[in-house]
Amino acid sequence: GSGQKITINKFYSLAKTTGSTYYGVIADSWGTKSLSNAFAVGTAITSKTSNTIPCTNVYADNTLGASGAEMRTADNMQGLDALTSNTKMSGLAECGAFVATEGYPALTVFPIIEEEPTLSVWDGSITKPAGTGAESTPYLITNGSELAWYMNFAYYFKNTRFAKLTDDIYLNDITKINWETGESENGYTPNEWFQYTSSSDKTIGDKFLGNLNGDGHAVYGLYFNKPESVASIGLIPIQANDYSITVKNLGIDKSYIASNGKSSAIFGCAEGVDKIIENCYVGKDVTIIGKCAGVALGSGQKITINKFYSLAKT
Repeated sequence: GSGQKITINKFYSLAKTTGSTYYGVIADSWGTKSLSNAFAVGTAITSKTSNTIPCTNVYADNTLGASGAEMRTADNMQGLDALTSNTKMSGLAECGAFVATEGYPALTVFPIIEEEPTLSVWDGSITKPAGTGAESTPYLITNGSELAWYMNFAYYFKNTRFAKLTDDIYLNDITKINWETGESENGYTPNEWFQYTSSSDKTIGDKFLGNLNGDGHAVYGLYFNKPESVASIGLIPIQANDYSITVKNLGIDKSYIASNGKSSAIFGCAEGVDKIIENCYVGKDVTIIGKCAGVALGSGQKITINKFYSLAKT
């Protein structure tokens, strides 16, 4: 979304991005940054052409804002020969992070799964999970109610900040929402995720300072649809300034986030100390809209992203 000092390596995105000011794999940025061993379809590298992104071994169907990326059509980034053909993306084979499929290559850590998962949908309640929150005995999050507790009650976390998912999490019935438009079926009212603003209408009171291990699971159905709102929106709407954060081994899919603020699948606003995203992905049925709309970060600084891919639309 917006920030500085970002290094992105072993990454891909199939997302479409829309930003009233800037958009792209990286929207608004300044200072040092780099993009390596990556490909992107459906969006620019950055529309902020006054501050281009240095690229190494990067392929895209829109190289706007990139320095060193190679142009490819969407067709020439797909197929079982996508990592071997010189007319496609053979350079990605060298980093060892991708595997070819009949469609786009996938990161080996998170192969694409086409089957719809079994539903067990969040009912809007908030429940404290098992565990102590210590690094050796983390909170064990089994459902949406427990994830809501972990995201919403940051004052518990100063000494007990660690959590791990034990299953996939469904925040909405993913069969009843159009994840490209945000429209829901007649009679279905989506659960809206927490948002943060400086005004009284915020739905999350404290800034997040936890450390979340997805343990190979995904969060489905993250939803917020108020395009007029200036709220910060994401799985983590806002980061506490004085605590480093790690989000790892986690997927986000079947999600729709629309505001006129800082929007992202993972960090909405993250202007505090160091944060790390590692071994994570954002899936193809994710749409992100905002004034600053980013797949991993809406606005912030001091972020390191490693072993990541995105198929989201921004």
